[in-house]
Amino acid sequence: MAPSGSPAADRYEAGLAILAKRYRIVHAHSPLPLAARPHPYLAAPDAARAEEVNRALRDPEVEAIIAARGGFGASRLLPLLDADALRRRRPLLCGFSDLTALHAWANGLGVPTVHGPVVTQLSTLPPAELDSFYALLEGRALPCLEALEPLAPGRARGPLLGGNLSLLAHLCGTPYLPALAGAILLLEEIGEQPYRLDRLLAQLELAGQLRAVAGVVVGTLLDCDAPQGPEAVSWSGRAVMLDRLRALGVPVALGAPVGHAEHNLALPLGLEATLEVEAARATLRF
Repeated sequence: MAPSGSPAADRYEAGLAILAKRYRIVHAHSPLPLAARPHPYLAAPDAARAEEVNRALRDPEVEAIIAARGGFGASRLLPLLDADALRRRRPLLCGFSDLTALHAWANGLGVPTVHGPVVTQLSTLPPAELDSFYALLEGRALPCLEALEPLAPGRARGPLLGGNLSLLAHLCGTPYLPALAGAILLLEEIGEQPYRLDRLLAQLELAGQLRAVAGVVVGTLLDCDAPQGPEAVSWSGRAVMLDRLRALGVPVALGAPVGHAEHNLALPLGLEATLEVEAARATLRF
C-alpha cells in the first residue's frame, strides 16, 4: 500500500518481486500518474489512500501490510481508518519514517506493528536484515541488538514505541500519539538540522511525553548535521541528542541500525522489551 508518497517505479517493482518470491501478494498498489494526484507528494487523494489501507485491514487473507514507501501523508488518513478491523484482525503494519503515524495509531489501540523496511528498500537491504525481517513477520525469531553505544546507564523494561521524531512531535496534542509513559522510546530522523532536533525534542518534553519514558534507543540521524550560529560553528544532531537525552535520567543507547541509511533492522513496536545499558555496552532484547 502507499499511504504516503508514490514509490519510484523501478525500486517498487524490484521490492515487489522480492516479496513475491516468498509470499502471495493479495493487493498491490498501482501508482497514479502525477496529474491524477492532488499533490505531487501524495500517492493519491486521502479517501483513495484510506480505502487502500482499509481494504487490506478488512481482507481475511491479508496477514501483513507493507508500505510501498514513506514521504508524507499517512497522518492525514488517521480519522478515516477502520480501527475495529485493525483490532479484530491484527495484521502486521510494516514500514518506517512517515509510517510512524500508522504505528502510533495501531500501538495506541493495543496492536503491535513492525518498524522496518518499506518495499522500495528491499532490493538494497543487507541480506541479514532481510532475513531478520522475514523471521519477525513469520514469528520465528525476535531481533536482539547487542552492539549499541551506551550513553546513560541503567536498565528499563517496557513496550518499544516511537519511530520518526518529527512525526511523534507532530502527533502531540492529537488522540493518535500513544502514551509514552513507561515505554522504551525509539527515535530516528533524516534531514533535520540540529536546532530543529532540539525543537522537536522540546515539544515532546513540554507535552509531558519525553520525561515519562523508561528508556531511549536512538537510530540513524541521517543528514542532521549543519553549521549553526553567527560563526558557523559546526554542531551535530548527535550532540543535541547527547545533551537532551542524557538529562532525562533514564537508560539511553545510541547507534541502532534503524532508519533512512543503509541499515534498517526490523523491530517490533508495542512489544515488551528490555534495555540494558552498562559502561561499555548496551543491549535491547524482546
